[in-house]
Amino acid sequence: MSTAHGLVAVLGVLLLTVAAFPHGSTNATVASATDITVNAPLLISQAGSTRAIALESVCFSPEPFALNSPFAPSSDPRTRVMLFAMNLKLQPGENSSVVTAEAEDAAHRTYQLTVEHVGPVANQQWLSAVVIRLSNDLTDVGDVLVRVSYGGVRSNRVRIGIGHVGGGPADDQGAAPTPVKPFTIAGQLRDDYDQALDGVQLTLADTTDGSTKSLSTSGGGQFSFGDVAPGHSFIVTPAAGQIFQFNPQSVDVLLGDRLLEFKATRVKYSISGKLKGALTRGTAGALVTLSGFQVANTSSDSNGNYFFNGVPAGGDYTINVAATPYYTFTPQNVSHLVQNEIADVPATLRSYVVS
Repeated sequence: MSTAHGLVAVLGVLLLTVAAFPHGSTNATVASATDITVNAPLLISQAGSTRAIALESVCFSPEPFALNSPFAPSSDPRTRVMLFAMNLKLQPGENSSVVTAEAEDAAHRTYQLTVEHVGPVANQQWLSAVVIRLSNDLTDVGDVLVRVSYGGVRSNRVRIGIGHVGGGPADDQGAAPTPVKPFTIAGQLRDDYDQALDGVQLTLADTTDGSTKSLSTSGGGQFSFGDVAPGHSFIVTPAAGQIFQFNPQSVDVLLGDRLLEFKATRVKYSISGKLKGALTRGTAGALVTLSGFQVANTSSDSNGNYFFNGVPAGGDYTINVAATPYYTFTPQNVSHLVQNEIADVPATLRSYVVS
């Protein structure tokens, strides 16, 4: 099998596991709870068992793996096996020596395996290929459980057949299959008073392949995008309305289910108007008070105009003007502010008694 065809086969197997396995987080129970941390390297298994997605590293043939490979150099014919992992990305300046591997057979003998390569799979930067060399003391033992460790954090254990398939140690307590499968980006929208917001449309934009999909919040501001491709990057944008707006959130290189919380900010509008009296004088410099959802004060200008800026949307407001020597003013109401409003204030000429 050619290298190109081998890589196609690898990705084909991985994609089949996507279709075959129920949706959910790859960080579900994969080994005993005391053995694996949430962000540990995750070795990929087949959909129905803990048997690894594993290939001989040169010709991409599946298990069982011979102890020596006819394709390896004569100076070191030992077989190399390629495993696949998520949550395993070397930092700049690191090489494969910072990753270790070990195997355990049915007799509970432990074998240290040399890691010769760790790197992203072509065009699938979210997925790493890990090439391990079978140790010289391994014999035809059948199934072994293999794990890798990076930075002192150990992965789950997956099963491969050495010499033949079968036998081997029992799976770790609580172990489950760890196939590649679609993820979920979910979350909730709340307003500035921490109240859930239903009926808000969100758009999920896949910046890796350019696709988009949309849905609306329901059930207490909840949303959930399923069948989200692993390894892709996304931008989630709630639509702005007349009352609330949101900052979009980015998800770079999705490697597991993500939960996003959006907190709305209120759109701001203006309320302005003119104090209208029968005389040209008497409306300048009047004290104008905004009350209701927000409180503010200003003074009318020389032409009797007033202006409130940055008024939060959705509130009910009342504009009151203090009486001047010339006028009293009728309060004006603005209900459920959803746009810039003009509220002129009628003025009634005052009368006095001269005696």
